[in-house]
Amino acid sequence: MSIFLYFSLLILVFIILDLFVINKSVIELKKARKKATIATAFWMSLGLSFSIIVYFGYNNHWFGLGNSVGLNTSGKIAMIDYITGFLLELSLSIDNIFVMILIFKYFKIPFYNQHKALIYGIIGAIIFRAILIYLGSYLLSKLPWFNYIFGAILLYSGINLWRKGDKDQDLNQNKIIKYLRKVLPVIKDPDNPHFITRIRGIWVVTPLFLTVIMIEFTDILFAFDSIPAIFGITKDPFIVFSSNIFAILGLRSLFLVLSSFIDRFHNIRYSLVFILIFIGIKICIEHIFEIPAMVSLIVVVMALAGGVITSIKRK
Repeated sequence: MSIFLYFSLLILVFIILDLFVINKSVIELKKARKKATIATAFWMSLGLSFSIIVYFGYNNHWFGLGNSVGLNTSGKIAMIDYITGFLLELSLSIDNIFVMILIFKYFKIPFYNQHKALIYGIIGAIIFRAILIYLGSYLLSKLPWFNYIFGAILLYSGINLWRKGDKDQDLNQNKIIKYLRKVLPVIKDPDNPHFITRIRGIWVVTPLFLTVIMIEFTDILFAFDSIPAIFGITKDPFIVFSSNIFAILGLRSLFLVLSSFIDRFHNIRYSLVFILIFIGIKICIEHIFEIPAMVSLIVVVMALAGGVITSIKRK
């Protein structure tokens, strides 16, 4: 377990770096997006560069890497699995961004408050996904047949995403929002930077509070797709955890970069449909035929490239 402890400490350093150095202050929107572009490039480079550490770590079995699930994974295979998982989680995060934009628009949260919601959303996502990855790894080690449930989840998610197409969620009909507004005193003040405030001696919650709740809930829903998907690439818990976390780290910067023109990339959703169904099939047939790691990487890259290219041509 020491490798997870050291990695978690490393991630904590990166989170502090992101919050107090890279994004120390809230600035004007245009400058913020320029800064976010540089930050996104940094996080993506960092995430991809970590594959080099994975390669040498598994080749030399640092901290017992390569034997965590009873398999002697080579550095080359581990690196390919990590890159595939990283790109997969990054692509699934883009669909998450679609929903985040809708949430911010629905609650009319101004730019200078959005970064605060994203901070708590991403920290919550890291904690929750770590729990899900642990549970998923435990279930697969004790109940190998649970793998087919993961496959079924991915097939269902892919088909459901295909049926939804370009249709966005109608948050006016969202049951969680309706329930929260029913049980909590909510003020109509999207400019308020606090989660809870006091008005005339009564404690009330702000739209920013509801926004964070919805972002956390949305990530939980997406995690039920992304975690089975990454376990479809590899069963090694460290590769699953590290690729997942590195993809999440740059999500806040990526949100700022894509928020102004993400509507141009709606075909990415169809790329995700293909990827989810592919991995679902891969899981279901792996006892008969095992798809090589390099093939999985090529499929993910080509699907994403196809989504980007067709989106650009569409516009």
